[in-house]
Amino acid sequence: MDHLRWLERECLTFGTVQLRDLERYMGITGAEVRMPLGEPWRVGKRPYGRSALSTAAACLKGFYLHQASRGVNGELGKKLDASRLPSQVDRRRSFLGHVKSSVPTNPLAPSGPHRRHPKMLPDGAREKLLATVNAARDRLVVDWLADGGLRIGELCGLHLVDLHLCENAACVRTRPAASAAPRTCMSVTGPTTRTGLRPRPNTPGGSSTAS
Repeated sequence: MDHLRWLERECLTFGTVQLRDLERYMGITGAEVRMPLGEPWRVGKRPYGRSALSTAAACLKGFYLHQASRGVNGELGKKLDASRLPSQVDRRRSFLGHVKSSVPTNPLAPSGPHRRHPKMLPDGAREKLLATVNAARDRLVVDWLADGGLRIGELCGLHLVDLHLCENAACVRTRPAASAAPRTCMSVTGPTTRTGLRPRPNTPGGSSTAS
């Protein structure tokens, strides 16, 4: 609906809109395009993020391909119905990807590698947590996690081997040692005490930290 309202303001119809117009619309909504964007649109609203831009590009492509199939603006439909050579990631993600010779592409979609943002707290979560905690230690932990980007497992020194998803974990998988100090491990029913050395997991780094 937002795109249809923009078309009405720009005095464009389904038969006259061009690929450059669609690229300009994507730039107005938040995509990085190198062209004059014209009169501002969505004044006072935040630009779309990468995920929303990808969704909007897919909706526009599907809409105008449907129009082209009905005989409206077939030239635009040909430009949108493009393809490219599959990458190694594309072959891994698809069934029988090793025999693929091309994959569909969307010229309106945001370009560049997709980098997943690290798992961070939502906006305003730090202030809400600080207003809720009632101990100086808890406030210190919240500040450390927010400022340093530390994971909970790194801060507490908790390892995957210390976590048990079964009730009444007896910790029988550890190797006994007389000199080892008792440790506390967390199970479903609560903390239990164990003795013995922590086994080395079969990982390249030798240890695994719970996040």
